[in-house]
Amino acid sequence: MLFRSATTADATNIYIIMTARGLNPRLKIIARASEEDAEKHLLTAGADRVVSPYNFAGYRIAQTFLRPNVVDFFDTAMLQNHHPLEIEEVQVQQGSRVVGQSLEGSRIRQEMGVIVLAIKGENSQMRFNPAPDEVIHDGDHLIVMGEPDGLRRLEESATEHA
Repeated sequence: MLFRSATTADATNIYIIMTARGLNPRLKIIARASEEDAEKHLLTAGADRVVSPYNFAGYRIAQTFLRPNVVDFFDTAMLQNHHPLEIEEVQVQQGSRVVGQSLEGSRIRQEMGVIVLAIKGENSQMRFNPAPDEVIHDGDHLIVMGEPDGLRRLEESATEHA
């Protein structure tokens, strides 16, 4: 279950987070920080993640200046209607047809047109740009990019039993 706290007052968000955490300790809470130093207080109150629109905007401005073509790529791929690419997270379920397969052997890219950008194991670091011989394990989270139809087919392959 996911909960968002996004009022414009950090003190109100802290109160909401503490209340929500008290009601459901397993709740995933994402909070909005209005002030720069509020992140640590929101995390202490029980938020799992904190998003700061000001930090995000500053980062976006800097990236637009430093890496304009990268920003253009993401804007074109993610925001334009004529080229609907999406970046998704697909969790591999035990017994699915891709478990135990290498990326190359799974034929995710060849059959579904989906690019695996990274793999995050249950208890491991994020592995970026995984090699073709990287083996897919149950519980892995595949960070992937592709068209919606290909992503849907991958999700079905990753969750259906072989």
